[in-house]
Amino acid sequence: MSRADRINRELRHHISIIIQQELNDPNIGFITVTSVSTSPDLGQASVYFTCMGDDKEKDKTKKVLNRASGYIRKLLGRRLYIKFIPDIKFIYDDTLKQEQEIDRIFDDIHKKRKPNEQV
Repeated sequence: MSRADRINRELRHHISIIIQQELNDPNIGFITVTSVSTSPDLGQASVYFTCMGDDKEKDKTKKVLNRASGYIRKLLGRRLYIKFIPDIKFIYDDTLKQEQEIDRIFDDIHKKRKPNEQV
């Protein structure tokens, strides 16, 4: 496992805890940090998350998290033993939605296929 992978894993773990336990903003619903991806120089970190709610709620959560990124970064600085804490940007992870759309397309294909046709 590379150093960047270890740092991504640690960032994901600590950011999740900070959001769940230390951010006291009522505009943040139930969220899950799905992954963290840092730039090669470890100066930037993209934090991917999912949350419950409609698109409006997701946008509101994203804005609140991005506004709190400086505070989260400060708390990370106290917990992690790395020289520089990367700047954090929160991005909504729509992978699940894409997977559901692909599944729906495959289901449509299978329904339209004749019974004795082979794939």
